[in-house]
Amino acid sequence: MFQLIDASRVKGVVHGIAVLGVTIGYGKPVKLMDAIEIIAELCNVEPQIVFKEEMKGDVKATWADVSKARKLLGWQPRTKLRDGLEAERRWVKQAMEIGLI
Repeated sequence: MFQLIDASRVKGVVHGIAVLGVTIGYGKPVKLMDAIEIIAELCNVEPQIVFKEEMKGDVKATWADVSKARKLLGWQPRTKLRDGLEAERRWVKQAMEIGLI
């Protein structure tokens, strides 16, 4: 069993919402375990994953429908998952260094 997720960058989401209330995301699901693998590699950690039984209401797959953004704005996702996660890692590191989080 695996889950699929989608990723969004704040910059893209804010722009989409501000302009027309369109949904912004990468538009393609990615396996959750693949995302965990990338994050672990970027953070140089070995994740301690505990698999549990599914809970009622768990969503097996979710991703953004970006068709309205494409149609109305000619918008296309530009940030690859790995690049977005690396940018987020850098931001969190900097925020921690200055005491923001």
